[in-house]
Amino acid sequence: MHSQSTTSAIKSIMRPIWNEPIVHASAWAGAGIGGKGGLVRRLGEPHLAALEVVLQKTQSLLPQAVEREQFDHPLLNRFLADIRRDIMHGRGVVVIQGLTLDRFTLDELERIYWGFGTHWGIAAAQSVDGDRIGRVRIDPNNPKDSGYQSARELAFHNDAYELLGLMCIENADHGGCTRLVSALSIYNEILRSRPDLLPALYQGFPYATEATDTTITAISIPVFSCVEGKISCMYLPRYMRKAAALMNTSIPSDLEEALQFFEQTSMRDDLVVEFSLEPGEMLICHNYTNLHARTEFTDGGVKRRYLLRLWLSVPDGRPFDPALLERSAIYDRLLQKSPVGR
Repeated sequence: MHSQSTTSAIKSIMRPIWNEPIVHASAWAGAGIGGKGGLVRRLGEPHLAALEVVLQKTQSLLPQAVEREQFDHPLLNRFLADIRRDIMHGRGVVVIQGLTLDRFTLDELERIYWGFGTHWGIAAAQSVDGDRIGRVRIDPNNPKDSGYQSARELAFHNDAYELLGLMCIENADHGGCTRLVSALSIYNEILRSRPDLLPALYQGFPYATEATDTTITAISIPVFSCVEGKISCMYLPRYMRKAAALMNTSIPSDLEEALQFFEQTSMRDDLVVEFSLEPGEMLICHNYTNLHARTEFTDGGVKRRYLLRLWLSVPDGRPFDPALLERSAIYDRLLQKSPVGR
């Protein structure tokens, strides 16, 4: 255990609070976007034919060895640039349809997924092995009890990097639905009804980092922060509470109240969109403006839920508080020490 003195060593940072409603496409509500259909961008036959050309050119390379310059075709470049604009400057969530397991092999789907990612950012390590494509499926061993390797429900949260991608290879026999909510719509609701909770959310709390489970961040990580007039969110109360336990202390009462109100707001039916990702479909979202969750699922005798995950950093991306990088820093160090993933 860390001693109580550890708490006093945590750096306290005063952050400016944005007191105006966010009026932007990224502050969306599930009731107003038309469900999953409102998020879809579809690859047409010309795009699929272009993918076959790119796959032929890169067939001698391992999927994760493909670089941006090699995954290049005018039709695809325009399509993927449009997706990037939607993610970075629009609603912040896109579901890509059009790929099927009838037309492309598993190796080709992984290559396509990786290649798309090279147009949006730089893939980050997701494990101690340095893998840059995560395998989201049940692991009977799962030594760290990681949520993505289990079948249990996952509450709303953010991942460690600026962009999150998920590609469905196989869905579950039952359950395993994806849930999304705009963190900026949650912000608007808190500002409207409980603005007194914002200071605690801007102050935040240290995290116990999930990569090691015992390392505590040197500074508090804010739930909300504002840089250049843009609000960003990082919400993982589980890791705050783990840090508090390691420091032999507790979450401040004002922050605990704010976290509970945040959670209640995030679950509102009018704000959430829920759907099943089907085989071949990709979800790409901005991780600092959207939260994601997953319902509990059951695998069958044949169908076993399997998704591929990308975490992407964006060198010229959204301006955000450097404290949000505290979580990803541990993964960056793992990548430096490990070989490139498969």
